[in-house]
Amino acid sequence: MKANTLLKATSSLIAAILLPVSGAQAQTYLVDFGGAGLSTQPSYGAVPTISPDTNGNYWNNSQGGPGGQPSNVNNLVSALNLTSTISLTWTNWGGGVATATMGVTNVPGASELASSPLNIATATGDSVFRSTAGTNRFFLDGLTPGGLYNISIFASRTATNARSTLFTVAGLSTITNVVQTSGTDLSGAGLNYSTTPWDILDFAADTNGQIAVDYTISTGGFAYINAMSLEVVPEPSTLGLLGLAAAGTFMHVLRRRRR
Repeated sequence: MKANTLLKATSSLIAAILLPVSGAQAQTYLVDFGGAGLSTQPSYGAVPTISPDTNGNYWNNSQGGPGGQPSNVNNLVSALNLTSTISLTWTNWGGGVATATMGVTNVPGASELASSPLNIATATGDSVFRSTAGTNRFFLDGLTPGGLYNISIFASRTATNARSTLFTVAGLSTITNVVQTSGTDLSGAGLNYSTTPWDILDFAADTNGQIAVDYTISTGGFAYINAMSLEVVPEPSTLGLLGLAAAGTFMHVLRRRRR
């Protein structure tokens, strides 16, 4: 067998081993906040994200109404439409649903949102907001205790006055960030809203398998959350075993070639 033929055969075999396992490990979950649906909240006009979206991804919708509790979501489905044991549960809320005309209406190609799976009009165009003192809070439960996750939070609202939301994310550690959601020409001329998600990498769930997300008003009288993604980070031990398997496969093919 020629060297290049051997390399191609080995590469194909390694890919066949790695891709199914890595795909199963690195699941992504997408959540649209604020999609109440025209039939239940016609005056607000917030709509859920229909699955699959234009990118072929599946979504979870946390719906709500004016002053009412946003809906909890059990057994989140992944972007590949695989059911999980992860749940999203609200414990504090205050405000309601911002309509589809209050969020993002145009996404510049150079913006961070443009390349994000969160860039779906029904997800970015509405939100669950808070307009009173206090904190909105939800928990992600059913996670791997101490497991690592990549989280992307998108918060935006079209308005010429500067508005900012203070987020606190708690697991094994706690991280805070102030996200400006609106302001004159914030994302370019005439784009008075944010097009920048807040990305948190390698964030560990607590020992109970939970991550808590709090958000409250920082400036401007309102706090918002429009959409979120949660991605499972493969464990280093799993990647190490995959690497050993790939190396073993390569050596086996080499030995056969030398016989």
